[in-house]
Formats: sequence, structure tokens, C-alpha cells
Amino acid sequence: MLQEDQITGECPPITAYGPGFFVVGRDRLDGPVAITSDAGPVPITNAVAMVEDWLSRYEVVLVGSGDVRLVDDALKDFLEEGLEVMASDAAARTFNVCLAEKRKVAALLQPPTV
Repeated sequence: MLQEDQITGECPPITAYGPGFFVVGRDRLDGPVAITSDAGPVPITNAVAMVEDWLSRYEVVLVGSGDVRLVDDALKDFLEEGLEVMASDAAARTFNVCLAEKRKVAALLQPPTV
């Protein structure tokens, strides 16, 4: 993972993850996480509505589905609109790369279980 001092901007990078959690900057967040490049971690309200909104506002929209790539039926229609779905470890790394490239990125991440 990238170190926090390697990226500048509004949102710190995802610096670690493990069973049931993510670390954003220095803050451990248990459970699923929604995060954007301009606001950092944000409350999860309605995942489908968030993705729909984000697709109109962000260059890259990611869903990390946990340990393996699994596309929820409710999100399948968004794949044609640019939604990227992958395992959460890959999504966290991709989020950080996008931050480093100064791209507008948003992600919904289910933590890994192992």
C-alpha cells in the first residue's frame, strides 16, 4: 500500500486493510467503507443510489466486493456505464493509484474476510 505522505490532496490513501476493516490515512474503519477523492470516507446510505450519483460526478467509480470479484445484481446495469467491480484489495490499490494520479475517484468497499 502507498504511504500516507506519498499522496497529497483532500483524501488520504487507503494505507491498510484486513479482515473486516480498512485504514484510511491513520484512521481504522470497521466494516464497509464509502470513500471519495474529494471528501474522504463518507456515510453509506443507499449503495445503488450512491453509485448512480457517482457515475455522473467521478472519473472512476469502483466497487470492492470483498475477497473475490462478485457483481451484485442491483449493480449489473452500471457496468455498461463505467462501474469497475473487483476484489476489495485490488479496488483499494486502484483507488490509491487514482489518487496519486489526481483523478476524481469514488469507491464502495466491502472489507476482506481473510
